[in-house]
Amino acid sequence: MLKLNFILILYMIKLKLKLRYESFEIPGFSDYSLHCYGDNDFRVWSKPRVSLQGHKCGNCYLTNCLNKGYLVVSLRKAGKPNTIYIHQIVCSVFQPNPENKPTVDHIDRDKLNNRPNNLRWATSTEQNNNQGLRSTNTSGVKGVIPRGNKWTVELTIGGEKKYFGTYYNIEDAAKRAEEIKNKLILKTI
Repeated sequence: MLKLNFILILYMIKLKLKLRYESFEIPGFSDYSLHCYGDNDFRVWSKPRVSLQGHKCGNCYLTNCLNKGYLVVSLRKAGKPNTIYIHQIVCSVFQPNPENKPTVDHIDRDKLNNRPNNLRWATSTEQNNNQGLRSTNTSGVKGVIPRGNKWTVELTIGGEKKYFGTYYNIEDAAKRAEEIKNKLILKTI
């Protein structure tokens, strides 16, 4: 197994030399760098360092694994391991965060699409607004709820459920829900 890992590392180093890439510093992790090998191929490498025995250690490719469908990597900081999502690293390198928003949102909701133009800093409310339909949704329209033979528009805004009217047909209710969502989006831009 150790021999296999060594061969894999050698292969990755050889691959790294063959592929054209750009290298970026990872904020908060000075011992690592993010290498971009194209549109959606990001890899984290440790920087060369000197071992405790005084030997120079070369770059080492850190493998990604999946956690809840997201790519993650384990980085050491002050000797302690930290599991970091790749999309958080990519966003911290490529996207400014002037409003200091706490989370990273995949705009197209694809957890493996870590292209910088698909990532944005977001609040938890903005994340919730970018969710798809829940499996319990029976109307097929986000924010529209059947009530007997009528349709009610209810949206959660800032953690609070708000009522926006009851309609006789689903088309009018869906139109009203879309109007409200568009107004909310314009306020946040």
